[in-house]
Amino acid sequence: MKKLSSFNRAILIGAICGLVTFLLLYGLDLLNVTEAVWLYNKGDVTQHYNGWQFFRNSRWFFPIGLMDTAPYPEPVSVVYTDAIPLFALFFKLLSPILPETFQYFGIWGLSCYILQGIASAVILYKYIPKWYTLVLAVSLFTCSPWMFYRLYMHSALAAHWIILLCVLLSMNSNNLSLKRYIIFWSGLLSVASMIHVYFIPMCVVFLGCTTLYRIYKSRTRIILNLGASLLPILSAVIVLWLMGAFYGTVQFAKDALGEASANLNFLFNSVGMSDFLPALPNPLAKWAGESFGYLGLGGFLLAGIGILWLLCDKELRVKIYRRKAEIVFTGLLLVIFLWLATAPTVAWNNHVYFRWILPQPVYWVLNVFRSLGRFVWPICYVILLAAVIGSSQVSKRWMKVGLPILLGTALCLQIADFKTMINDRVSWVKSAEGYPGFHEDIWDLFTGDFQHIYVFSLDNWQELSTYAASRNLTINETYMARRDEHQIFEKNIKTAGELQNGIADPQTLYILPKEMGREELSTLSKLYIYQIDGLYVAVSAPLQIEEQYEEYHQ
Repeated sequence: MKKLSSFNRAILIGAICGLVTFLLLYGLDLLNVTEAVWLYNKGDVTQHYNGWQFFRNSRWFFPIGLMDTAPYPEPVSVVYTDAIPLFALFFKLLSPILPETFQYFGIWGLSCYILQGIASAVILYKYIPKWYTLVLAVSLFTCSPWMFYRLYMHSALAAHWIILLCVLLSMNSNNLSLKRYIIFWSGLLSVASMIHVYFIPMCVVFLGCTTLYRIYKSRTRIILNLGASLLPILSAVIVLWLMGAFYGTVQFAKDALGEASANLNFLFNSVGMSDFLPALPNPLAKWAGESFGYLGLGGFLLAGIGILWLLCDKELRVKIYRRKAEIVFTGLLLVIFLWLATAPTVAWNNHVYFRWILPQPVYWVLNVFRSLGRFVWPICYVILLAAVIGSSQVSKRWMKVGLPILLGTALCLQIADFKTMINDRVSWVKSAEGYPGFHEDIWDLFTGDFQHIYVFSLDNWQELSTYAASRNLTINETYMARRDEHQIFEKNIKTAGELQNGIADPQTLYILPKEMGREELSTLSKLYIYQIDGLYVAVSAPLQIEEQYEEYHQ
């Protein structure tokens, strides 16, 4: 039997580590593609699943990422449902042979863990040749608290292997011809744009700094290198266009800059996720969890030993000095990400140092990516990689005994530090909460002759959107990452006026606002109104249903 090369062995180790980590966390339950109850009534997770269902139910458009089932009738891109467009498009192509109930989010989670393991193993195998030591090192990345925290909350954002692949391409940039450089970065940016748009600027920062480093090292073909670096960005724009991201009147930017930005304490701020260290203040951010970048006790151990060894070992300092160019450009990379993550206000705990005064175009772009705290992730991975690689290099005498003990200790500390968070999150993900106050069998009596649902608010979006998607009905509004709120308001005003005049689509079931009282309902005297599950349902003609459902009609 032919012996595996070091590279292929690293890929195998990474894949096994990712597979085992996922199965230890979630078991096999989530991989049942015909079981979707665990995706109900869970906020963003439900949004992602509904987005896939509505996209699957929609007819095909060009651009290919558009759907018109929600929000009906104007087409909108599946990109804004965060339903992992890459998977949504692939499985929609297979839709005719798929079961009626089908979810790919278990497969997605498993894929993220396997790819996380492979990417980290390919980076580390040259520094850690022993397979059993490499297993421990890779496990630190498959047990990444930052990836775990995102998966099954904002599932698409768990693709942290994209960040690791950016690191890998940056580390090997000088070994690539210009052609291969363009191809690899174009492929990565294209894939990133079909998973989540937040990975695009992350890739672009890596690409920009790496291109500057290539120019510095070669000192030739400056214009050619700069021009070539634009081609991967262009490829991402083309893919987004094909997915329909620029179609319609979606409100890209929302004036919420700073609500999810990072505090300078993010490496030490557990935001309540640690069993040992408390949360630190981040008073200027409304969503402090978006900047979760706490290193964990295991990360602190490795980073601390690396720093200590650097201070004590002159030979190590000389080796690092010889690679000063790489250090400078890595520092530039980290500074850019730190600026992005903390903008527009720089603060440590409760102390505010200063606030950036940004040009309007820059302010608008940052508002598009308003959850800027997420840009701490590349910083965290670079630090963790540096700590692991540094630990493997501090002393060759450690390679056989000391390094496995050190990495194993760090891994155990990480798991112990996040034990409660892991248990709580996994229990929540695997629970089948459902909609106990929503009676689908009764709604089926109401919707038998209807094709559309019209809602005036998102108060009950989870129940109604899940119901509409499962019954192949359209709905005018559902929860999405980006919406044109002005257009929605104008449409609701127009529709409300039509209903007051008795103008109603006979194929539409109208869900009236909860706060409407008897006096307001009396203004809809030309409609037939029923009450079900605490909601008022208006239709243009009487329904043939049992008397127990209250009818209000004048």
